[in-house]
Amino acid sequence: MCALLEETFDSSVDASLAENLTEKQPVLIVLNGPEIGKRIPLKGASAVIGRDPDRANIILSDRTVSGMHSRIDYDPNSGQYFITDLQSHNGVLVNLDRTENGPLSREDKIFIGSVILKFTFEDVLESTYRTRLDELLNLDDLTGLPVKRVFDHEFRRAFEYSQRRGSRLALLMMDLDGLKQINDTHGHLLGSYTISEAGKIIGRVIGRKGLASRYGGDEFIGFVRNLTLEKTVELGERIRTRIQGHSYKLNGQMATPTISIGVAQRTELVQSPPELVLMADEALYRAKAAGRNNVSR
Repeated sequence: MCALLEETFDSSVDASLAENLTEKQPVLIVLNGPEIGKRIPLKGASAVIGRDPDRANIILSDRTVSGMHSRIDYDPNSGQYFITDLQSHNGVLVNLDRTENGPLSREDKIFIGSVILKFTFEDVLESTYRTRLDELLNLDDLTGLPVKRVFDHEFRRAFEYSQRRGSRLALLMMDLDGLKQINDTHGHLLGSYTISEAGKIIGRVIGRKGLASRYGGDEFIGFVRNLTLEKTVELGERIRTRIQGHSYKLNGQMATPTISIGVAQRTELVQSPPELVLMADEALYRAKAAGRNNVSR
């Protein structure tokens, strides 16, 4: 019986699996702060940590973090990572010891203002697991877009940056037209598929210009940086035409939705993200009142 068990269960580790277990990658994990839970792989020989997206590679939005707060460097001679304080306002602490420049060891806690990071190493399996976990926690399973909690955080960051720098920031509020009729006529399965496809289209059109999210039900929201109001309206038109021209076919059934879009841009008079949301929402109501399937501002 024991011999049979030995033949049936092979306890040896596959060579590729063993390699995945032994190859380690350096990462930072946010333990405390607005980005809590975020996993940040350290790629390259150097990375700047700070609040300013124009000057830092690793962005921490907490107000106690300086624009360029610290830098992490890899020394190939010693095979070790070092952290340097870039004359930040609140300094850098490693395991509660203030540090101007010093080495990092696995499981070290790094204090960047009031944000706490853990420096550690992960093998490929751990990295894959955490990446998948991040997706489950932070992405809408229907559309693949960031969940609203993530969007709200990034929108607030973008709004505050726009205020500080006087840069352009615009918001789009979007609502699918005719979804109730699709649900009533063909069922919610086709309705959900329609929302899924529309969300993917919106995400692709906005791309790296900003961020989009499902606002709730068949409503979407998105912000874009550094575009004039006219260019944002043009972007909204691209979304509208692609939504209208897409084929929504599932199990032999087909839907033909359209989308109404309201656009608003931040000005000096707009003092908070909710104010900009309200402006875009009012523009969306105008788009609906004008007969739907159009872009209004």
